[in-house]
Amino acid sequence: MLKCKNCGDALPVERSKSGYDYCTKPACVEVCMRSPNVVAIHVNKSNDQYVLRKDLDIPQVAGRTRVDGGHYGAPPRPRRTSRSGSLTDGQRIDRMRRELEAELEECTDQAERSRLIDTYNAQVRRMNIRYRRIGLYPREARTKQGT
Repeated sequence: MLKCKNCGDALPVERSKSGYDYCTKPACVEVCMRSPNVVAIHVNKSNDQYVLRKDLDIPQVAGRTRVDGGHYGAPPRPRRTSRSGSLTDGQRIDRMRRELEAELEECTDQAERSRLIDTYNAQVRRMNIRYRRIGLYPREARTKQGT
């Protein structure tokens, strides 16, 4: 018969068979119960898999209780809570165009106007917008029309 490691009372057989070494008294449970140290393993195109840390060869992270994003001890990136402030590419380009037009109204120097327009065009090019051509007709219809 095993004894509770906290209070020393007799431990029921069912508890010892289940792997516990403490009894179910609230004081013993408070002192002895430990949550499992679980690691989430990210799997491509699938749900995460959860494994006990003791089953893996992962070092203890100093000062941290979790491993976030595969970077040991790195703090998680702050998440954006609201996307209402973000603009689409079209909205961003429209805003930049309005700003350019306001600057061009005030500008009389031709060289300065050219510089402002070149700067605007460079900003739009840096946005790296990809356009996709969508064919209106199937390939057979296009070849028949062209002949």
